[in-house]
This record gives sequence, C-alpha cells and structure tokens, in this order.
Amino acid sequence: YLVETVFRIDLSDPESTFIVEALLPTVKKEDIDISVNSQTLQIKIKQTTSTGKSKIKSRTVSFPFPIAHLKMTTDFEHNILEIKFHKK
Repeated sequence: YLVETVFRIDLSDPESTFIVEALLPTVKKEDIDISVNSQTLQIKIKQTTSTGKSKIKSRTVSFPFPIAHLKMTTDFEHNILEIKFHKK
C-alpha cells in the first residue's frame, strides 16, 4: 500500500546546500508540483494508471528552520527530481 501512495525521497546536507531527491519513475516533468511554505517543502505528482484513472501522490518534508527565503533550484533527470536549497 505504501508504494502506491508515496514515493521515495532522500535528504542530504552538504556544506553549501540542502538537497532533497525524489525517485519518480514514470512521471513526466509537467506532472510535478513543488511548493514551499516557511519550513515545509511539498512535492505532488499526478500519475495516470493503466486503467486511465488519475491519482495524486504527495510527500511533505518539514525542516527545523525556515527555507522559504533560500534560493531554490530544481532538476529532473533519469526519473530523479533534485531540489536544492542554497544556504548562501
């Protein structure tokens, strides 16, 4: 059940950025929605099943500090969405 409702994410904290990576196989770039509010990052994806039904999967990452003011960059390649929050 869990695999059907959420997707895998990894977090890392190198020196100059906070990195969130989401594994999104079979997802198109235009079906990804990213939103940032104060201390949270939300990733929503829309998928169409083999029967033609649409379903939404979502993950929310809460940070222990505000991230909304940080510069954010995104990249989507090889089924991996990479979101970087630049510390400086």
